[in-house]
Amino acid sequence: MKVAFCKPIGQSTSQDKGPERSTHFVREATHLLPSTPIPLDQAERLITTGRMDELLERVIENYHASAADADVVIVEGLVHTAETPQADELNLQLVKTLSAEVILVGSLGYVPLDEFESRMEYTSRKFGDSVVGCIINRVPDAVDQSLKELGMSFALRSRLFHSSGFHLIGAVPEKAELASCRAVDMARYLNATVLHEGELKTRRVRRFTMLARTVPNMLDTFLPGSVLITPSDRSDVIVATCMATLNDIPIAALLLTGDMEVPPAIFDLCRAGLATGLPILQVPTNSWHTATALTRMSAEVPVDDIERVQQSMDYVASYIDSEWIASHAAIPVEARMSPAAFCFRLTERARQTSRRIILPEGNEPRTIRAASSAPSVALPAVSSLVPPRRSAVSPGARRSNFPHRWRSSIPCRCGKTTSLPWWRCAKQKG
Repeated sequence: MKVAFCKPIGQSTSQDKGPERSTHFVREATHLLPSTPIPLDQAERLITTGRMDELLERVIENYHASAADADVVIVEGLVHTAETPQADELNLQLVKTLSAEVILVGSLGYVPLDEFESRMEYTSRKFGDSVVGCIINRVPDAVDQSLKELGMSFALRSRLFHSSGFHLIGAVPEKAELASCRAVDMARYLNATVLHEGELKTRRVRRFTMLARTVPNMLDTFLPGSVLITPSDRSDVIVATCMATLNDIPIAALLLTGDMEVPPAIFDLCRAGLATGLPILQVPTNSWHTATALTRMSAEVPVDDIERVQQSMDYVASYIDSEWIASHAAIPVEARMSPAAFCFRLTERARQTSRRIILPEGNEPRTIRAASSAPSVALPAVSSLVPPRRSAVSPGARRSNFPHRWRSSIPCRCGKTTSLPWWRCAKQKG
């Protein structure tokens, strides 16, 4: 089965500075080459200026560029957030335009199951019969369970998955390791000074611990994956941390706060511990402000953390019902074509064959508006059929911007353009 991926409209957070995440990671971690999504701000401008049709035609164009000859195309929609309140309406337009089936994806976490199911039901009503199933992400306390066991558990506890249209396609247990950023990601976010790099680019952060007690009372905090936050004048903590690394405890990083300089003699004393790869960073802010800033660090995966993306993809794939997807994809689907898809197909065929598009009822305002859009899609030529001795421009369409190649009549078989229908001209010419 050939699979493709498409993200029609990009969605980035206020902290995102790089490329659109989904498309970037699919390109880097697989052999697929999805097209670049339409930026959300551009989509919003098209909508607010009444150019929804143009937006949907661009969506269709991106979809076909990504799909190629694939049997199944995974189309990622938009997540409803406070920054994107229009996401639900856009998702509905995408489903209609692409004649797509809908798989709902929700994060369970520690939300009560009844509340989670109510949200799923509310969302599913917007898409009607297009919904074919759902995937539950972040199932708590279920790492040791298989997909079959999770399915049986939800079947016993849930009222939702007995309903048609709510097939449980996947249930992914929550795994804290997949949410672990690298020490270098934290350093970039804090704009920290690197006092000793060590394994800064590879060590994963599992927890943050702010240290203020004496060394004997903080020994239980020396755990693998910990970022230890302490003032830069706590030489005792620096030495104790380096000693812990000599006992094969891979601490993620030691983060020193404040602008006080660490004496060089301390680093000389800790040379053996530093040789294990312990990263040491320093920031000018105090420990409380530093810890507070870390709580606001984005949970988005950095664009260069391909290892984490690949691990996440493999983990999620192991909890997806691939057999159901294969069998469902084999079911014949009635071919349906949305107006945007029809327009795209028509214009593409016109480009490929260098043919003229003939639009009937040339005095109809909608026909004139369609003809006036020809330059924006680079068509060879567009003509409309107009009855003789009748104006091609009706009052409702006089504001349209007519392209220079738009004709109110079509060439005759004799090769000349005439205001007469071509069959009359041909008859007069014999």
